[in-house]
Amino acid sequence: MTRRLCGPLAALLVVAGCASSTSDDWPAPDPAQPVVDLLFVVASDLHSVDGRETVTFTPDREVCELVFRAWPNKPATAVEGNALEIADVRVDGTRALPVVHRAGAPADHPGTLVEVPLPRCVPPGETVRTELTFTLTLGEGTDERVGVSATGEAAWFATAFPMLAWQRGRGWATDPAVDVVGEMATSETFRLDGLTVVAPAGYEVLGTGAVTGTAERTGTGRAVHRFTDPAVRDVAVTVGDLDVVHRTLAGVRVHLGTPRSGTRASPDRWLAEVESAIRELTARLGPSPTPTCGSPSSRTRRTGWRSPGPSSSATSTCRRTGGWSCTRSPTCGSTGWSATTRPPTRGSTSPSPPTPRRSSRGTTSPRRERRRTRTAGSGSR
Repeated sequence: MTRRLCGPLAALLVVAGCASSTSDDWPAPDPAQPVVDLLFVVASDLHSVDGRETVTFTPDREVCELVFRAWPNKPATAVEGNALEIADVRVDGTRALPVVHRAGAPADHPGTLVEVPLPRCVPPGETVRTELTFTLTLGEGTDERVGVSATGEAAWFATAFPMLAWQRGRGWATDPAVDVVGEMATSETFRLDGLTVVAPAGYEVLGTGAVTGTAERTGTGRAVHRFTDPAVRDVAVTVGDLDVVHRTLAGVRVHLGTPRSGTRASPDRWLAEVESAIRELTARLGPSPTPTCGSPSSRTRRTGWRSPGPSSSATSTCRRTGGWSCTRSPTCGSTGWSATTRPPTRGSTSPSPPTPRRSSRGTTSPRRERRRTRTAGSGSR
């Protein structure tokens, strides 16, 4: 089966639909935004993923190289056995030789910054098409944005593809990764032209965007799940042996997925925690500018994750999504509010209060670090 989700994911998955403003309140996506097409082929044991990405990019200033970030290689996830490695890059059909910089990655691990020299400098307004193939290795029980459960019943991976690190009006974001848990990626909104996930048949697959099709490949034991979205800042996928329930909480449609083997806290406790977070955030910051947002967590995680973005069952479609300009927070890039949800305690009678926080960049906001951007040929700024 296929469900629809945006945001970081994990073995236990919570996806909440957030109240949104009318379409007149938010601008349409920038027509000049990059266009991304992603393919993830998940291994039968869920411990690795083969990926292919196509990026169509039109810079607003001259560039002489392309910069992609490999965020699974940051310290907090790399030391747990996660890795993103680039196998091949082609620019406008011609093979390119990427240069990988450690940029904060631990020693003896792949780097977080991938620089692709261009055969010639590209002027503003000219489109460049890049194809990348890569391999993603998932570490068991990682308490972060990428990982696989020790039992092999679920895998989750968010910000787990070569992310184009362009900030319109500023240039390339080349900040080194820092040794903290959480988000530190920078990207601009892009159109997810297609997200295709090939996974073992019989597993639930949840992914960013509207579901456009699900089909089993006869005789292969595999199923193909397809999604699309007009404007996102990140992509996330969960694959696993999950039970999914649906409930409306505080006027918000919530989709909760839990491992079929059971969880330390009951689904009802997780739903109560999500409802508490929704009510507090709405009271403090007003309705979310996106129609839905996700708040996933897992049995091995110390805290839950939230992430703004579209979410629905396989039968519905959201057209207005995260990544658009924000008016509720002076520093946000895609959404006005977000929060971390703490896991409920077994046997407790009321959920722990959520920890609200503003997001400076929506689902891919830099946190606890100062950004340093540079443009091609101009050095650091």
